[in-house]
Amino acid sequence: MRDEKMRQDYGADYASGQAGIPLQRVRFSDIIRRREVRRHTTQHPGNWRQVRGSWVRVSTIGQTFLDMVENPTWCGGMAHVLEVWAEHASIFIEEIITSVDGASTKLTKVRAGYLLQERLSLAISDSRVEGWKRFAQRGGSQKLDPEGDYAPVFSPTWMISLNV
Repeated sequence: MRDEKMRQDYGADYASGQAGIPLQRVRFSDIIRRREVRRHTTQHPGNWRQVRGSWVRVSTIGQTFLDMVENPTWCGGMAHVLEVWAEHASIFIEEIITSVDGASTKLTKVRAGYLLQERLSLAISDSRVEGWKRFAQRGGSQKLDPEGDYAPVFSPTWMISLNV
């Protein structure tokens, strides 16, 4: 993005090496507002939107819900994830289903399907959600909370340990 911005700003001067000072990568402090900043990298950055008039990108609301299910420890733990889904999932249901359906991991789809259909009891008649059921598998150690211990209580439909 930096190189593209330099090409836009300087045109031929950039190609010839006569452009001004190159843009530098922004570095953040390890602590912001007295909180430790945790960084991670991924080959699958997910869906995002660009903030108008800038290079800043933010995840879409559907991607945020997807990220919560995939990495609950990054956003306050699974108990907090369940609270957020209970309060807001019905408002953003289409965005959530679209993002989860595009996810590369099967377990993410199983977790989201369980949350939408059984935990939140949302009456969803969407073929994409019904299709996620084929990713449920018996005999594994699939857990709703990836950080929690396995629990013998499970969903017979989604075949996932309800360890929350």
